[in-house]
Amino acid sequence: SAAMIVLSPSPVVTEASLITSPADPNAKVTSRKTPLAEFWALASQPGGVEQAARVFHETRQRDPQAFLFPESVLNQLGYARLTARAFDDAVGLFKLNTEAYAASANAQDSLSDAYLARGQKDLALAAAQKCLELLPADKSDEQFKVRLRQAVEEKIAKLKAAQE
Repeated sequence: SAAMIVLSPSPVVTEASLITSPADPNAKVTSRKTPLAEFWALASQPGGVEQAARVFHETRQRDPQAFLFPESVLNQLGYARLTARAFDDAVGLFKLNTEAYAASANAQDSLSDAYLARGQKDLALAAAQKCLELLPADKSDEQFKVRLRQAVEEKIAKLKAAQE
């Protein structure tokens, strides 16, 4: 038989006590430091990606299903860092995305773009090829997958031509 939990009002806080002693609107409230808040505080500041990655890994170690970021939002932050020429931050963010969303072809393509911007053509090529491998099973809509395949195939052709 399932245990039944009965919730009752706290003896400390009752309707009568709230009327006679309302909460102080000027009281300091300390927000709880959650892994989610800590991750975004670190990831959002230049140079904080390495520490954000640490928070991600520690959180996932405690709970392998922990959710700290949507793929698309971290991807946007990565491209913002790329645009700001913060290549190491961009690579770090995109690496986290490929780790958290291992089946995402787009995450690999973004990582490839960051490696390319950093001048690491071999790593860019490897990530682009991984993107193509993941593409058939990727959950994105077909139209997006067709455009992504075309862009990645062009990128791979250019990278291979540059190697010759």
